[in-house]
Amino acid sequence: WVLPAGYGTARIAAWVAGGVALLVLYGLLRASRVNHWLALAGVAMCGLGRAFYFPWQDSRPDMQCALFGLASLLFLIWGLNGSDRRWIVASGLCVGMAGLSHPYALVMAIQVGLCILVYSNNWSQRILFACLAGVSAILVMALWLPLIMLDREAFESQFMRNVMSRSGPGLISRLTWPWSYFGFQLSMLDERLGRLQLGMVGAVLLTGGVWGTSQLLSIARDRSLERNKPAASLGMLLFLAFSGWYLHVASLGMHPAQGYLCYPWAVTILLLCGLIQRLGLSLSHPQLAPWSGAAIVGVLLLLEVPGSGLRASWTYGLRHREVNYNRQFFCEQLAAKIPEGSRLLVSPEYVFEFELMGRRPVNASLLEIYHSVEGLPFDYLVASTQAFDEKIAERLQCRLLWELGDPDDPLACYVRVYEPTEQTPRNLPWPR
Repeated sequence: WVLPAGYGTARIAAWVAGGVALLVLYGLLRASRVNHWLALAGVAMCGLGRAFYFPWQDSRPDMQCALFGLASLLFLIWGLNGSDRRWIVASGLCVGMAGLSHPYALVMAIQVGLCILVYSNNWSQRILFACLAGVSAILVMALWLPLIMLDREAFESQFMRNVMSRSGPGLISRLTWPWSYFGFQLSMLDERLGRLQLGMVGAVLLTGGVWGTSQLLSIARDRSLERNKPAASLGMLLFLAFSGWYLHVASLGMHPAQGYLCYPWAVTILLLCGLIQRLGLSLSHPQLAPWSGAAIVGVLLLLEVPGSGLRASWTYGLRHREVNYNRQFFCEQLAAKIPEGSRLLVSPEYVFEFELMGRRPVNASLLEIYHSVEGLPFDYLVASTQAFDEKIAERLQCRLLWELGDPDDPLACYVRVYEPTEQTPRNLPWPR
């Protein structure tokens, strides 16, 4: 292999997907008649947002799913504006690719389907475009079937128990009546976005809602306005933003995943730039309009910097040769202090490094939905943040042996190593 196994290699896909997603977002902004400078400022604001920046660094499929979702919207707009079947097929293929990444693609599938129904020119075009997009998406997602047939138990464990069961009972009921899940998902938003950026989302949606209400009232007074509904209009952007958040809550339910926030965040930026473009054209001198919107987003961009993750990236980039800031070096030093052949329970933050070193660890968790290590006859418990949160050492009645790392810097690596005591339950066989 060209690149070594590890988190760095695993994150390459997310890094590439995030960069391409920002290019696609720029294309969406330009297709929505947002000027060049405002579009660039919007892309920067999206990339620095906590909802986008952190999944961009993860070795998870969140960013790939969002990329294909945004691409499906761009191709859909091109197809609707030009009545071009090829772009509609491309939009469906992208929804299918998003589905290969994660079932969260249901959000994009519903949005694309509803946009086809609303923004097509006539019923024959609606039926044709819906069939083209739907069949294209299904054909791509069907590529999962051979893998499912090869290992049905793994599919049941991951998809049914980890994804569907954790979201809450009844996908249809969640889609039609998700209000009981908004409180939980709002706490997830607060945790990932922070109060400032969460406030920005609320302000954009509120402003968009006021504008949308005024447009509906205008249409009620003058029916001729209803015929003017081109794809990528501000009304469409408003629908994408509101439906993005609604479907995010409805699809996830009680599932605590936060990475997929990058998609509704991106469509919210799309609406924000559309609103600013409209405001700038209304209030500014024609020669200043392209700059005034970019200036507004620039101010918002500065407000995003605190808590954006830039400090963490700068720290790791600057200090990557130090053991406490390099996961691989830290784990090698940690493993050297633990005898070979030991039965290890390792906190999720470091379990994969130990696996790559051939130490055959067990993931230290007490969450029943995955597995519980309670009762396993281990030799050492390597505990870090998640193990501290679950209070595994206390539950297993372990004795602290030693520590490694810097406990005072939240960006530094840090573990505590424990050994079992006579009170530690050990009534199960070692699984590895």
